[in-house]
Amino acid sequence: MTHAKNRPLREEMYRAYVTRASAGDLDNTPIIDKILALRQEKAELLGYKDFAELSMASKMATLDRAEQLLEELRSSSIAAAETDLTDVKAHAAASGFTADLLWWDVAFWAERLREAKYDLKDEELRPYFALPAVLDGLFQVAKRLFDVDVVAADGAVPVWHPDVRFFKVMQGDAPKAYFYLDPYSRPAEKRGGAWMAEVRLDLMFL
Repeated sequence: MTHAKNRPLREEMYRAYVTRASAGDLDNTPIIDKILALRQEKAELLGYKDFAELSMASKMATLDRAEQLLEELRSSSIAAAETDLTDVKAHAAASGFTADLLWWDVAFWAERLREAKYDLKDEELRPYFALPAVLDGLFQVAKRLFDVDVVAADGAVPVWHPDVRFFKVMQGDAPKAYFYLDPYSRPAEKRGGAWMAEVRLDLMFL
């Protein structure tokens, strides 16, 4: 969407993405409606007004505070977002784009503006965000914040795939935790998105 010069293609891709699983044999709408109804029923059975209230009951925040935070973010960012959109529209017009700027146009022209204004391209940034560099920066932050060292311990335990890494978290000379890192996508055997799970917890209750 950020690099396709063919506008009809961008529109086709956008519409296909936002309407996925909403028609024909792959229509998930009835399933979603059922999930929403069951969640509402569950909340009412447990004495809550709705599922949002039930979900927040087990969290540190409250529903009102969460909504307040979202409103604070919206009100703080809306002016900058409107300015950015105005700049994108102006750049598109100056580049000869005469149609109304629609959803499938914004990312494309925003990228063109960034290239023109800052001479910056996503591809040029990739070397700075290679996995080893990202991990090194992440572990340095952990050191500054928590005074721990994250040390590679590959080979210390069995792994389920050659790409999987194993690390230990050290505080002084004592290991405090261990974790596996499985960073690469394997659609045939891994769920989409980022996720984590604990195997064993070591908690201290005061």
